[in-house]
Amino acid sequence: MKSQTVVEVAKRLGSSLEIQVFPDAVRKTKNTPEVKNVSTPQEKYDILKDVFEVVEPSIKGKTVLVLDDLYQSGATLRAITDVLYKQGGVGNVKVMALTMTKRRRGW
Repeated sequence: MKSQTVVEVAKRLGSSLEIQVFPDAVRKTKNTPEVKNVSTPQEKYDILKDVFEVVEPSIKGKTVLVLDDLYQSGATLRAITDVLYKQGGVGNVKVMALTMTKRRRGW
């Protein structure tokens, strides 16, 4: 289930900009282990890279904004962006996060 805060922000942003919002355009297709304690962004991406699918065909060819509640490593946004291009056929992807975690040294 998506963060209700993210969905509400997306709806308000869409209303203000007079653009459509599709909170369920992409869905997770299988369960994965939690990635918050995985060491590297690449390891996180490897866990997430094949677990999303596009379920909203009307986004094909369009510019899409992906809104996430938390940016930690970028792995989730990268995995979703990949599937939007490869499966959804979108023209362009922009990403935005509501907050960002502090990075650990060495990343």
